[in-house]
Amino acid sequence: MSGPGAATRAAVSASALCAGYLATYFVSTALPTPLFWYAPLGRHVVWSVHPAELACDFYGRVALALAVGAACGALAWALTRGASPARLARALRLLGAWTAALLVFTAALYVYRLAGRRGSPMPLPPDYQAR
Repeated sequence: MSGPGAATRAAVSASALCAGYLATYFVSTALPTPLFWYAPLGRHVVWSVHPAELACDFYGRVALALAVGAACGALAWALTRGASPARLARALRLLGAWTAALLVFTAALYVYRLAGRRGSPMPLPPDYQAR
């Protein structure tokens, strides 16, 4: 497929991918969502809402958001097949507005959640001996 409609259709799909990514990132942060967590001390991956050990959810959250975003982009690509240029332009404007709003809400949620955060140390193991 080539021509001006193909570029707009690709832009609509890319906007849908971005909107799906941001929506998933927002929802998985706002609600307790099971994710893959990487535990660097044990060097293993845990599937949990919140593991009991020191772990990082970044990789699992990004993987989930990318998978949902890719599904949204593919769905948009399939749904816009044969759409008129006017309908594609309207969809692009609409998805662009949704993507911008989701970006603002997701960034605001992270600022709110991290602004007053105080780190708490992990408890010492029971067999720890002070030197």
